[in-house]
Amino acid sequence: MPIASGPGHAVIRSRLALLRSAAVTGVARGAYRLTKAYVSERHQFGAPFLRIPAVSSGPALMKVQLLQAEAALALARHAVTTDADPAGIQAATGTNSAGPCETSAAVAVARITTAQAATEVAPPAHQLQGARGITQEYPLHHVTRRLWAWRDAVAGERDWSDELGRRAADLGETGV
Repeated sequence: MPIASGPGHAVIRSRLALLRSAAVTGVARGAYRLTKAYVSERHQFGAPFLRIPAVSSGPALMKVQLLQAEAALALARHAVTTDADPAGIQAATGTNSAGPCETSAAVAVARITTAQAATEVAPPAHQLQGARGITQEYPLHHVTRRLWAWRDAVAGERDWSDELGRRAADLGETGV
């Protein structure tokens, strides 16, 4: 039975999704840092791996995914923290404030973006670090296992994409 003065299901779901997005972003950042350190310290042909163009594109693409995830997370966090009206009273009365619809849409975008980042960050991390990334002694596999598990936990990228699409369809052309 819900507590009358507590937040509703949608608010709790949004907050949990935001926390999950933050966790995925954090472990993606960890995978990036491990990879960047490895390719910077490791040398081949008299130069760091990072100076080889085929290698340097990997960390660069990882960084782009990480920046996108961090930006989406920051926007969602802002939407959640400025939503002073989780019950939707202001949205129903037409006042200008981020209501539950905007908040949950921002959180959905963050979940989708961080899931995409997890999908795009893990493979190059393992490729660039080779077999070292899966050994028990090296921490990369701990990070990427969390990336893959947390990416799909509770509701996956497809579920959030479906929800965002339904919301857009319900709003109609002018509402979007």
